[in-house]
Amino acid sequence: MDEQVKTLMDALSKAVLALNSAPRFKVSSESMDSYQIAAQCTHVLNIAGARANVQTRDIGLAIRDFCIDRHISVFTEDIKGNLTEHESERSINSINAHDPTNLIFSLDNGQEFIVKVIAVCS
Repeated sequence: MDEQVKTLMDALSKAVLALNSAPRFKVSSESMDSYQIAAQCTHVLNIAGARANVQTRDIGLAIRDFCIDRHISVFTEDIKGNLTEHESERSINSINAHDPTNLIFSLDNGQEFIVKVIAVCS
């Protein structure tokens, strides 16, 4: 691979890391936000063969991208872990992905919860 292409792909990889580490923001000159641009750059890197293996953090980022701007159904759980009743629908206000393996979801009622991506070896 040409040295200039390697340098460009390395810079693009770092830009993706920076975009995914920052809180989501709109890009005024595009009809996209920072997470969508990061996903598009990752797609280009994958096509170019810069990143063949999926990492644990990529799973966290995929979860973030899937859940952003969605609603969550909130259920009550009894002491045995059985779902007892549907309480409400909540909007996801934001998802903090500074650590993509420990996503912090913030809901419209102020509630926060953590989604952990854990590798389990069998």
